[in-house]
Amino acid sequence: MTNEIVPARTALVLGATGGIGGHVARGLAARGWTVRALSRGTTGGRELDPRFQWHVGDALNAEDVRRAAEGADLIVHGVNPPGYRDWEKLVLPMLENTISAARAVGARILLPGTVYNYGPDVFPVVTEESPQNALTRKGKIRVEMERRLQAAAMEGVPVLIVRAGDFFGPGAGNNWFSQGVIKPGKPVASFGNPGSRGVGHQWAYLPDVAETMLRLVDRSRDLPPFAVFHMEGVWDHDGQHMRQAIERVLGRRIPAKPFPWWLLRLAAPFMPMFRELGEMRYLWRTPLRMTNDKLVAFLGDEPRTSLDLAMLATLKDLEMHGCRRQLCRASQAPEHGESGMRSAAAKTGLNGSAFRFFALTLPVLILVQVYLAGLAIFSDGSLWAVHGAVGGAMGVPVIALLLVAWLSPQLRRHRLLTALLFGLYLLQFVFIIAGEGWGVLQALHPANAVVITVAAVLLARAAWSE
Repeated sequence: MTNEIVPARTALVLGATGGIGGHVARGLAARGWTVRALSRGTTGGRELDPRFQWHVGDALNAEDVRRAAEGADLIVHGVNPPGYRDWEKLVLPMLENTISAARAVGARILLPGTVYNYGPDVFPVVTEESPQNALTRKGKIRVEMERRLQAAAMEGVPVLIVRAGDFFGPGAGNNWFSQGVIKPGKPVASFGNPGSRGVGHQWAYLPDVAETMLRLVDRSRDLPPFAVFHMEGVWDHDGQHMRQAIERVLGRRIPAKPFPWWLLRLAAPFMPMFRELGEMRYLWRTPLRMTNDKLVAFLGDEPRTSLDLAMLATLKDLEMHGCRRQLCRASQAPEHGESGMRSAAAKTGLNGSAFRFFALTLPVLILVQVYLAGLAIFSDGSLWAVHGAVGGAMGVPVIALLLVAWLSPQLRRHRLLTALLFGLYLLQFVFIIAGEGWGVLQALHPANAVVITVAAVLLARAAWSE
């Protein structure tokens, strides 16, 4: 009797320092895979997980990806552009690099999918075969990504796509839960619900998503060339299920508060990220539920962590204090605790730094405004156009200060002053536009500018002392 020798398997994970990429990479390593990861730096990755073979390179560089993929059986495409900047310009070239590398080395591509591919025309129940008529910019790009992957599969590059709801869980970076529902780094004071009353929403616990992908990869030989599966995840049928889980974990009531969509609308002209978040609102107004019948038929079941345990791990990762002591102690993971605190501190520091930057920028812009007005009066009247342009640009720090203060609990003491500043800024346009031909009203424009200057200086002083 001889023991069957299982050949060594190698995976290249693009996005191993991220949420889903990191969970999949660790799961592959635990299953005996050799895991390679691409990093733009040389030290940060190795400090995060020494079990991976870290390759210096960039997912935007085709040759870097091709070199790191040499001998790989699987390429996990869980990467996004740095800081999510220029998403619409960089995402497809990054995917093309992955497809090219997979074609060259004969690897399967694994892509974490999303619900953004779908429009309301297929709601409320969505299957893997439902038409993809995306409404948003990112949704349309997602559809194009999958179209290109399907074309690659027809040319001999096997592809596996697993679509899931909105992520939550340890290590989940940019997501609705930690950026819209709960504020990281502070005791849970409220539950911000982006959804309409009584509307269900689909969530996905990150470790369960990774485990689902890993089980599918384990059965790669049984997969078709282009395999797509939906996860059911956590179906919050009325928008209250997640809040109730938090209450059970913390042992106290958590008030629900509506999400400030109006802030996103105000900031949308100045901040593309908020415009894109606003485009996703339709997913919170109408229930969308992906069915997992195909997945269950293939695997037998869907990996599921009990919601209370999943929520406990999520809150611990976000360093949410105030949960019942026995639960906190039971869930303490030494290897994650210190990094979680660093993560929470980093997020708090990031908000404070952004607030300080915009608060100090505003008085500078006001000074430029005053100087331009003087030049226009005493030197060159054409500079009034430049004066107006700078006035419009001032809206960026004004709105940014309002958003950061209202979305960051640690900056709540600045909310009243930022709201006042925003109101004064809007009045400047009222005085100029509505007061046209009425000098008495337009004369209030420079007077209001003095008040704005005082408010801006007070805010700058307060931000400097943070």
